[in-house]
Amino acid sequence: MTSKSFSIAPGHAAPHRLRTATAILLALFGFCAFCVLLLILPISVPIGPMYWDTFIYYDGINRVLDGQIPAIDFEAPVGALNYYLAALMHLVFPHGQPLLLIHFSFLVVSVPLVAVIGLQAARQSAMAAWGVVLPFLFFAALPFDTIDVYPFPGVDGFGYYNRHAAALMYLASASVFFIPKRRVQSAVLAVIMLALFFSKVTAFFSIGLVLAFGLLAGLIAPITALTVASVFVAALGLAEWSTGIVSAYLHDILFLVAENQGGLLPRFLTALSLRFDVAVAGGLLVVVLAASQFRSRWPAPLHVNGRVLSRTLQRTADNDWLAIGICLLAGLVFETQNTGSHAYLLVWPPMLRMLLRLRGATVAHRTAILVLVALATLPTLTKTGHRAARAAISGVGYDQLQTRNLGTLGRVTAREQFLRRADLLREFYPTAELPHMMADRGEWLSALTPSEPDFQLLWLKTADEAIDAIRSLEDQRGRRFDTIFTLDFTNPFPFLLDRHGPRGVAIGADPSRTVPDMGDLARTALSGPGLVLLPTCPDMIARRRLYDIYAPALRGHERIRLTQCYDAFLK
Repeated sequence: MTSKSFSIAPGHAAPHRLRTATAILLALFGFCAFCVLLLILPISVPIGPMYWDTFIYYDGINRVLDGQIPAIDFEAPVGALNYYLAALMHLVFPHGQPLLLIHFSFLVVSVPLVAVIGLQAARQSAMAAWGVVLPFLFFAALPFDTIDVYPFPGVDGFGYYNRHAAALMYLASASVFFIPKRRVQSAVLAVIMLALFFSKVTAFFSIGLVLAFGLLAGLIAPITALTVASVFVAALGLAEWSTGIVSAYLHDILFLVAENQGGLLPRFLTALSLRFDVAVAGGLLVVVLAASQFRSRWPAPLHVNGRVLSRTLQRTADNDWLAIGICLLAGLVFETQNTGSHAYLLVWPPMLRMLLRLRGATVAHRTAILVLVALATLPTLTKTGHRAARAAISGVGYDQLQTRNLGTLGRVTAREQFLRRADLLREFYPTAELPHMMADRGEWLSALTPSEPDFQLLWLKTADEAIDAIRSLEDQRGRRFDTIFTLDFTNPFPFLLDRHGPRGVAIGADPSRTVPDMGDLARTALSGPGLVLLPTCPDMIARRRLYDIYAPALRGHERIRLTQCYDAFLK
């Protein structure tokens, strides 16, 4: 099989590129306008698994707007850029539906990047440009992962940072294969690598495999690599000099790595099993392309010198099977840490490049390649699209959650049976023995508890009650609790009540993975005159472990029953 780039007749190239570029910019403008409309309208979304992950961002938003710096003033499960972009979006769209607002937040970074990449790809062909832009728009529009963690349809209220990172990895891959200009490629890659480092460091290291391949294959010039590295180091140095955030962030990363050192082989097996369809089809495609490549014979160079060896190495490395294989490996590495996201999107750019220059093969060979490409790419597309369509259709019959104090965070809908079950659980849990018995044995009520809609609705309803009780307590005692903390996975109360979050604590608090031992900053903040909440509906092992971590700072506090589902500690 021979390869040949798709080309346009010189006389028609300039008008064609201009039309394509104009159409791409209009499409991106229309997409952004549609997203803005969704954030302006009073939309409610069908509640899905782990909706409380959304509240982590709003805890972070409140802290950032309060002047706190991620990794310095509070522990965060991901990089600071997530919270700064979310805060920016909240300032612009204060009444936007939270799930959509967080999902769209990275468009501030990614839309300009995809515009540049699309315009560069248009220099090759319209098919190349649209082949890069349209997949990005599809996945950027839909807040859905590729796996179902609960059987009933709903919008995924978790994995935002994984989807954002996967989109940036896709753009990095596209920039390697479709940006011919060195200066443009340098600028795009520098922005992407900085965004990945300060948002999801596992994606930063995973995409490094693709960039290393690009350098080896001559798709990234050495001067480009040097420029990107220089800009990256300079930006990190400036950030560290001005705030100290880089060293604090690296400290958090090392802690998370130490806390999540589970066996590497089980992680790879889990990632492979979840996306076995993509992995097998992609692997077979690599085998077919490699077999075709090895059947070809290249004439040996007549004179061997440094330049000839370099060009021979680039020509050997820059082939479709190796490019696709490296991207599959990078996606798998990322997926071992972030199962269920869009990690394999980055495989499409090298496949698209291969399809655009596919010439000279037999019909049977081309058919086999097209079939394998479809099998490797369509599952991610169809699974995400199917989950979105199912949620949209089913959501028509859902009922609106009624709250008094949750503002936009309560703008969700659910099946009537889940709303009813949440009310029943609210009555059952205060006197039930089973949750205590399970927590005593170090077990969750269910392996899917955080994914169950009735649990998420219960959390929202009891938090709504707690806010009324906090205001009533303040009136009774004649004081205002300026700092509020919750011994739970998430703490949106400071945001909802316009208060402060205590410094030195972890947000997105999973005591088994993300919460370090209490430091002096947290001890000082929690031992002061603020309010500390402990949800009790239901009693859960994670909440008990959080209490154990922070209990030394609560000595001397009065523990009261705030509501049937919340206890409170106050000085």
